[in-house]
Amino acid sequence: MKRYEVIAPFVLIYAGALQLTDEQALSRKGFLTRTKKKGVYLVDVPTGFKRGELIGFDGEIDRSLMLDLAEKKPDPREEIDEKKTSEGNDVA
Repeated sequence: MKRYEVIAPFVLIYAGALQLTDEQALSRKGFLTRTKKKGVYLVDVPTGFKRGELIGFDGEIDRSLMLDLAEKKPDPREEIDEKKTSEGNDVA
């Protein structure tokens, strides 16, 4: 899943899978369905995000979204943390 930062004042995501923090998901709980993967949700209803928010997005990036989101290059430390949560095991 690619990581993005919202650079527009506001953006709506209409469909796809999102990787969110617990805080982000809690404030949007009526718009999302939790998946089996920790921190990953499916968009049920168009969901909004404000400038500066970081999201993981696994969906279609159309032209308008390309202007509203900036791809974040993965930090090697974050990749290790993602492996821990996806595999359920600690990585040495």
